[in-house]
Amino acid sequence: MFKKLFKLSLVAAILWTIGSVVYYLAAESKARALMLPVLGEKYSVAITPFDDYFLQKPSRAGFITVTDKQNNLRQAKVSYSALGRFYPQDIAHGSLMPLLSVVDRATVDKIGRRTVQQRARDGISTDILND
Repeated sequence: MFKKLFKLSLVAAILWTIGSVVYYLAAESKARALMLPVLGEKYSVAITPFDDYFLQKPSRAGFITVTDKQNNLRQAKVSYSALGRFYPQDIAHGSLMPLLSVVDRATVDKIGRRTVQQRARDGISTDILND
C-alpha cells in the first residue's frame, strides 16, 4: 500500500512539475510577444498622475500608458522628478521597457514636463500626446 501511494505521489509530482514548466514557458513566450513592438507603429502615450489626498499635495508618481494602433495597452507605475523625467518602478506585464525605447525618450520627457506644469497651473491630471 505504501509503495502504491509513493508511486502515485511521485507521478503526481512529476506531472505537476511538467505542467508548471509548460505554463511558465507559455507565459514567458506571451510576455516576449508583448515586448516586441512592430517598428513603424504609431503609439499614443498617456501619463496619469495621482494626488496624495491625505497630504493634500500632488504626488510624484502616476501611471504611463502606451497604446499601439491595435489598442493594446502597456502600463507601468512611474515616478517623476520636478523636471518630469520618468523612471519605471513597477512594470505591469513586463511589457513597457521596450516600448519606452521605441517611443522617443524626449517625447516622454516632454509629456512629463507638460503634465507637471499643467498640474501646477490648472490641475489637469492626464496629458495625452499622439505620435
